[in-house]
Amino acid sequence: MEQNIATSKQLPTIEIPIPPPLRTRRGYFQVFGWDFCFAELVAWADEHNLGVGQPVCYREEMAMNEITKRFPPDLRRMARVRNEESERRGASKLCFVVGTNRTSQDLLRAQDMEVIKQYQEALGWTKPPRWLHYVQD
Repeated sequence: MEQNIATSKQLPTIEIPIPPPLRTRRGYFQVFGWDFCFAELVAWADEHNLGVGQPVCYREEMAMNEITKRFPPDLRRMARVRNEESERRGASKLCFVVGTNRTSQDLLRAQDMEVIKQYQEALGWTKPPRWLHYVQD
């Protein structure tokens, strides 16, 4: 299995936002991570020379598979989420999930800088992770 590879671009220091309260029966389920659109996956594939000459749909899938391989096995989680932009369009996005507000253990993981840095290095994205509302499939 391929190890995490640091990217050549300088990644910004991340300030962890204040987490939402722990989810109760009536609370909102939220996830902390990087939301993305498929164009960002294609750009990642371009940067890593994945699927050159292949149709876009294959390159998106190749990028997603390669990115998740770079995460530790117990941290390979994704969720469908909504943010302000996708909410206006009535659509959802996918998110690489660091932690959630479902349990206190998962809430702590969302604040673990070591875990966040592992994700950031695998993704190579300069945008910060954020709290997003989970959307059921």
